[in-house]
Amino acid sequence: LGPTQLSRPAVPPAPVTEEVPWLSLGLSGAALLALLPLLLSMPRQAGVTAGAIAVSLLQMAVLDAPPEQALLEGVLALVWSGVITLKEALAGFASEGVVAVGVMSAVAKGVQATGGLAYISRFLLGRPSSRLAAVLRLVLPTMLLSAVLNNTPVCAMLMPVARSWAASLSPAVAPKQLMMPLSFATMLGGTITLIGSSTNLVAAEAARKHDPTSPMGMLGITPVGLVNAAAGAAYMVAAGGSLLPDGKSAPLAPHAAPSSAP
Repeated sequence: LGPTQLSRPAVPPAPVTEEVPWLSLGLSGAALLALLPLLLSMPRQAGVTAGAIAVSLLQMAVLDAPPEQALLEGVLALVWSGVITLKEALAGFASEGVVAVGVMSAVAKGVQATGGLAYISRFLLGRPSSRLAAVLRLVLPTMLLSAVLNNTPVCAMLMPVARSWAASLSPAVAPKQLMMPLSFATMLGGTITLIGSSTNLVAAEAARKHDPTSPMGMLGITPVGLVNAAAGAAYMVAAGGSLLPDGKSAPLAPHAAPSSAP
């Protein structure tokens, strides 16, 4: 008889244990205790609100908690303590600004799925021959796209495009010198029009509720936004070369040659 194979029970994988950041938790607790007298001296609603914000920020910074989880816990704490009502807590989901942000994100995702954004990027970015020209060719189209689309999905979609584009240039440009200008260009471009940033939409809705006679139009912030974007672009082009890393690793120290055996 040939050898038989014995079936062995599957061994479950060892559980992955994450090290608890006790030092960070201790420092966070000490910071909250230090703020406790200040919180107690405030009016009740202000103190509870400040405490909830501080705990949410510590959760995101120290425990690496998802922002939506930490902020939702803060809202629930405010509801439980009576600072806001349940209706007020859920009012944000019915906000026109929130709905507009969702619609703009869907539009931007559709542009990406159809390949339109990659085509537009290749057409606008071109083939610059220096780092300075590359930053300029990246910043200006990014601001233009962020003015007509929501800036957050534009930044997320252009990151892989900028990486591959930087590697294809001759001479190649380090992607590290383009990621920060890309991020700031989307933020600056989002200040040009009302739909460029979710912050603009939320602020416009709040302003309309406060004063219905003076609504914020589509191009109401454009004059200020253009000045802001031009100043930011000029600074990134002028100072980016000296402030951003060049992506070059330090040369390795030469190793001593091994002595040959006699």
